[in-house]
Amino acid sequence: MPGSAVYGFGDPADYQDGLLSAGIDLVVTCQGEFKADVTRVDLHHVHLLRCHEELARLAFVSLQPHLVFATFPTDPGSAMTWGTRDVRHGDIVFHGRGERFHQRVPAETRWGSIALSQEHLVAYGRALAGRDPIPPRFGAILHPPRRIVTRLLRLHAQAARLAERRPRIVMHSEIARALEHDLIPAVIQCLTTGTVEENTPAMQSRAAIMVGFEEVLAARGEGPLHMPELCATIGVSEQALRSCCKEFIGLSPIQYLRRRRLELVHTALRRADPRSTSITDLAGRYGFSAPARFAHLYRKMFGETPSATLRRASLQAVSEYRTVWA
Repeated sequence: MPGSAVYGFGDPADYQDGLLSAGIDLVVTCQGEFKADVTRVDLHHVHLLRCHEELARLAFVSLQPHLVFATFPTDPGSAMTWGTRDVRHGDIVFHGRGERFHQRVPAETRWGSIALSQEHLVAYGRALAGRDPIPPRFGAILHPPRRIVTRLLRLHAQAARLAERRPRIVMHSEIARALEHDLIPAVIQCLTTGTVEENTPAMQSRAAIMVGFEEVLAARGEGPLHMPELCATIGVSEQALRSCCKEFIGLSPIQYLRRRRLELVHTALRRADPRSTSITDLAGRYGFSAPARFAHLYRKMFGETPSATLRRASLQAVSEYRTVWA
């Protein structure tokens, strides 16, 4: 059934939990107050997201395999990085089904996505363009003609504004069909026209190393994890892993591991019961065995002490402004 929701987030963990269409492990890479706004629109067959983020960050994204996704910057001043490739306003990333990838946002950015099932994508592609817009196995950057991508971005923005200003209208079946009637041809045109940039086999291989890296980090979320063990588990040399991490995420493996785990501690402290939580025990669970060193790293990353975060644990970080479902 059609519906929409508008959210405001003040914490990265709540933000990544709120993007229901993708599994996201997110790390904020600059200091400051995190803030993100998300508009979600679900029509009959098409699902839209429109996001505004105000801090640089990187994320490891795992897309749902039953949907086909296209992502793109929505404003002229916005850009992002997909894997190692820059994606600018006017570009569209046509993702592979179930793709897992690193996405970086260098500064304040507005971006969006469109998703629908492959069955509907193929059916509409055959009817409207006479071809099957099958998603590439490893994803690709599309450069549609300017007039075509401009139309898609305009329709995407209009649907989001309707959800924000008159949310109950989106619940009406005929309104949802009318929106899809305009959106779907624009999507098909963008996916079937213009030039295509696919990753080379060498880049696909390096991306696979980074996926393996993330799998190890997820499996070994607690306790110490050192480079020799990390590389042996992935099956690559230290030099290869360092090179891939520099290229894809701009950090060394250990720097990224440390940031990921500091985020985990930060999230745990925000959601903990201050009366029964030991900061030292919690830090030790995630591999920080030296309390003074941990406190220094934590304050440097989040701008406050762990105890200050814990004192605010009872506050609600995410506020849902308005949600309307049929």
